Amino acid sequence: MSEQKGSKEKQQPSTKGVPEGKGETSADASATERKGLPAAKSAKTAPEEESTAIENLSTIRKPTGVAKTKPKARFEPTRQATRENDHRTEEEKWEAPEGREEEPPEEVDPAKRPPAPEEQAAAMGKAILKAAKKVLFIDLKLVYVVIAGVILVVWIHSLSYDSGVAEGRRLANKEASFDGADLDPTFSSKLNATLIKMRAGQVDESLEELKNLQTQWPSVVSMNYLVALAALEKGDDELASVKATESIAKRQRVSDSLALLAVIESQKAARRDKFVMGNPVKRAEEYLRRSIAADPANPYPHFELASILRYAGKRDEALAEVRAAQARLSLVDSHLVMDVTAQIMERETMSDAQLPPDVGATDNVQKLVPAAYVAMRRGNFDRAAELLTEASRAMTPAVFGYVINDPALRRYRNEPKLRPFFAR
Repeated sequence: MSEQKGSKEKQQPSTKGVPEGKGETSADASATERKGLPAAKSAKTAPEEESTAIENLSTIRKPTGVAKTKPKARFEPTRQATRENDHRTEEEKWEAPEGREEEPPEEVDPAKRPPAPEEQAAAMGKAILKAAKKVLFIDLKLVYVVIAGVILVVWIHSLSYDSGVAEGRRLANKEASFDGADLDPTFSSKLNATLIKMRAGQVDESLEELKNLQTQWPSVVSMNYLVALAALEKGDDELASVKATESIAKRQRVSDSLALLAVIESQKAARRDKFVMGNPVKRAEEYLRRSIAADPANPYPHFELASILRYAGKRDEALAEVRAAQARLSLVDSHLVMDVTAQIMERETMSDAQLPPDVGATDNVQKLVPAAYVAMRRGNFDRAAELLTEASRAMTPAVFGYVINDPALRRYRNEPKLRPFFAR
């Protein structure tokens, strides 16, 4: 009995979960006919009703009655249909929902409608073209004005530069052509007194006075050279170099200033207490050759160059430079130092057999020191001391000190009888 009852329950379809009005069976239809009412014809057949009921069920019963499906979530979000799965026509898409009147589409003002990208690009191109036409064709006058202004500025700048150069040349020529006609007598007297002090050994005082004279009379030629000479006497090589360079730049006493720079380089080579870059002797030789080129009539660069060549072992060239210096001396110039140096250099190149005999008693000052050198070569130091004593009496201390320091004589400075002369 229980088996028959279970089979009947299985055959009877379940109406649980079926919406109202959709769960009527054929028995309900026949009951309606018996009451005298026409039965509503169902548009769906029994298999269709069964499938619909199965779709709407939350769970589906399997024939085994054992397996259970996983319950769905109570609240599942509804998925919107994608455009690919949406097969509605355009009219259906815009169809108003039931119970709502269809609203006519809003009319948009064409002026307020945002432009399309193509229209924006076209507008931008037109604006660029309009600006280019305006610059190239309409505002050509403005372009011409700008170009003319640039040309005017460049011309004014070049004109001012040329005028400055011309003024500088005029002042330089004025200083270079200063003939002393307007020289103040006060300046002349002060300059003479200052130079006398410098010769007397008052170097510091004379240097300050020369600076003051240059400040008061800046247009006087040779002031830079005189200040450089006083600075060299004091031992301020830096100031002497600066002033000599300024004198060369102003084209004042160029040859003498170059020779003074050569003397500074020679003194650097003789010092051992300071580090010197490069070869100062080579620089001194270059300065002297430039000095000769600046003023070929100046005898003193030739004489200084002879000293450098002599120390370098180039005796023939040195002797030629001494003779060149002698040839350039005027009759009123002092030939003493150059004549003595030339005679010593000539005897230095001779052998012992070629040396001249002793001069004996003589009043010629130019022959005393060369004769003393010959006596030194022969080993007669007593005679050399006598001759040097006579020369020191006949010469000024400055001239004798210059002559006695000749390289040929300094080889014998350690002899006991000659040592006092070199110690002076």
